[in-house]
Amino acid sequence: DYTVTGTIDNAVAADDTTLLVTDVTNGGSPDTVTFASNIGTSVPIDAISVGNTGIGGDGIFNGNVSTTALLILGGDGAAEHSRGHFKGDLTAVVTLDKATGDATLNISGTSAAQTITGAIDGNNAVEGNINADNTVGQTFASAIGANQQVAIITLGDASLTTFSSTIDTDILTFAGSAQATFSENVFSKKPGKLRAMGPMGPHGALSLIHI
Repeated sequence: DYTVTGTIDNAVAADDTTLLVTDVTNGGSPDTVTFASNIGTSVPIDAISVGNTGIGGDGIFNGNVSTTALLILGGDGAAEHSRGHFKGDLTAVVTLDKATGDATLNISGTSAAQTITGAIDGNNAVEGNINADNTVGQTFASAIGANQQVAIITLGDASLTTFSSTIDTDILTFAGSAQATFSENVFSKKPGKLRAMGPMGPHGALSLIHI
């Protein structure tokens, strides 16, 4: 595993900067790269890609991240699951692209509430996983699955989540005592896909849900 320390920014807004996070070994579970500092908070970078079409990637982002586009792309091997773990605020248009390996966005801060700003979609319908585990609080400010439905959203045990826009997911799972507030519509295109894995606390007002 590797650690990168120091902020990363575009020098100016017109720069074309892409941060690639991939393993060096084809076929195995990817090593982890930890970014200890903020990325793009002074001048947002153009793109972050975790994984590519042939190999997985696993990035942990401990600071706030601002990028025009975030792509999490599963590799072409069964163990090449690509993951982006974000522990601060995230501003990006996110695409989750499952190949043979899964593509997963993890929201996993522990010390402060997080805000995720920017649409999140699968690359195709029913692709990509979102795990929301922050027990202090996390807010998804933008639509999820509005263009291409995501596969699974899992709200971790004791997590507190606010969805400020619409959600379209194949499966929405509440683990343990997870709590969520929904401000807009929640859709699932298949029957029986709203799952509770433990006691369901107050979940706010659902304006519309298809299950």
